[in-house]
Amino acid sequence: DLAGFTPPTAEQYLGFAREVIARFHQPGGRLRFVLSPSGPQRCTHDLLVGAHELAREIGTLFHIHVLESKSQVVAGEMEGRSLVRLMDDLGILSDHSALAHSIWINDEDIALMADRGASAIHNPISNQKLGSGIMPWRKLHAAGVNVALGADGTSTNDTPRMFDVLRSAAILHNLSTPDYSQWPSVHEVLHAATMGGARAAQLHREIGSIEVGKRADLVVLDTNSLNFTPLNDLRHQLIHCENGTSVRMVLVDGEVVVEDGRLTRVNEDDILGELRAAMPAFRDQPFQRAARRVVAALTGTIVLQIAAGSYVNAGETRQDREMRGC
Repeated sequence: DLAGFTPPTAEQYLGFAREVIARFHQPGGRLRFVLSPSGPQRCTHDLLVGAHELAREIGTLFHIHVLESKSQVVAGEMEGRSLVRLMDDLGILSDHSALAHSIWINDEDIALMADRGASAIHNPISNQKLGSGIMPWRKLHAAGVNVALGADGTSTNDTPRMFDVLRSAAILHNLSTPDYSQWPSVHEVLHAATMGGARAAQLHREIGSIEVGKRADLVVLDTNSLNFTPLNDLRHQLIHCENGTSVRMVLVDGEVVVEDGRLTRVNEDDILGELRAAMPAFRDQPFQRAARRVVAALTGTIVLQIAAGSYVNAGETRQDREMRGC
């Protein structure tokens, strides 16, 4: 228990999930429910299996954080197998599985992910801020694993701006090798940001590309802006120069939701005002205070223990470890 909070059982959580699905899930609509257990090292096996089965039942993704840090490698060692192997043994590594981070994975993990059709979600800015490591981009692509891009969360990425994520994904991996043929191409980065993300979200038949029969989810940019002047290579400048200031319009399913830099469906000023007013009470909740105390007490100790240890991924070569600075 933490400050009087008792985690729900797997049965209770899945029952809650079914209630939410019945009320809010809109197959083919704008609002959809996703099953997202935190991580295989933090959840009971019955919860993981039940959540994966429910995700497949309703045709949504099974989103889970996997091998983001060295400590999670240790968690796998305690299980006697890597966390990806654990997922496969439980039957929850499938084409519905989206594995966020996927940094400390080994060659066997990558082969399993490719064979099962699982997706890897790359969060380059969050990974840099937290010092987590670098996803093996080239190995995943070479194996045929679907790679998507993510911002992880505003607490670790600072903003949800995907243009920042695109640029970071495009240049971060250049540190891994001097062989520029192994660096991410602009085509790969754009694919990860569009079709890769749609595939991971189980929405690739509806969005992710401009095709007849798909939804009109579009971002319209002004190529007369400074970011595209002079216009040399549209794709390169979109990734390496654009920061969102050229966006003129956004359409979701054919409806204009952003025009001239302003949201059209809600009042931004009112929403931001509500958030500012609500934050003091939110921060003062008993659970929040207890969580901050626990994090403050444990984080430094855990980080120091891992940094001082000799934890390595058994499936990695020495070169792999050197590329991650280990």
